[in-house]
Amino acid sequence: MRFAPTLLLIAGLGRGIYGKRRFQRVFPIVATVILLVIITAALMGVLVIGGFYAAYHLLASQGLTSQTIVLTIVLLALFVMAALFAAVGKGMKQIKTSVNTPAGEVVDAFLDGLLAK
Repeated sequence: MRFAPTLLLIAGLGRGIYGKRRFQRVFPIVATVILLVIITAALMGVLVIGGFYAAYHLLASQGLTSQTIVLTIVLLALFVMAALFAAVGKGMKQIKTSVNTPAGEVVDAFLDGLLAK
């Protein structure tokens, strides 16, 4: 129960912020964007999994052994994950360098912590 006061503080701040008129106009837009991002990520995941399934059946129809098929699919999955991580990292670095607003300092600090190795 150590985090209960923190949770109450966050709830109080959220209630205070929600009372502001700007937040009431912006919140539905932000919620819609977040929902669309989640739906898009889920659909992309389904497409990737379907692609792996199709590749498995294609390799199986060619007469390869199950061990060879699994090894090929695992290597393909690792390649796809590496490409996705590289693309996301590159995009994050571009966002970091293109933000020049007062709020950009906060975004820069967040991305510095996120991209730190």
